[in-house]
Amino acid sequence: MKKKYAYIYSVNNGKEAIEFCGNHAVGLILTDILMPEMNVIDAYKEIKKTHKQIRVIAQTAYTDKSKTDEIHSAGIDHIIFKPYRKEDLLSIIEETLNITGNLAVNIIN
Repeated sequence: MKKKYAYIYSVNNGKEAIEFCGNHAVGLILTDILMPEMNVIDAYKEIKKTHKQIRVIAQTAYTDKSKTDEIHSAGIDHIIFKPYRKEDLLSIIEETLNITGNLAVNIIN
């Protein structure tokens, strides 16, 4: 079975994510719901204005239903609750990007 590879980049906040997406080909954003400088919904809406193909998975330790409903209503693809297992995250990534099995990642700082 052929492996699929992903490159992972890290930014510090929502504003940096918007700038990064403007300068790089990005297929998926994994973000925390709570970000400095700009919340996940505002960052998502700004990124989607020019990059409609980008998919977003939001992670959180909060289980407040009104907050998760707000996140889903904004159009974010998935929410994953902390703590989670690596296998669960990889499964959600594969589902979100519509790929199957053997996802390998390279982390770039």
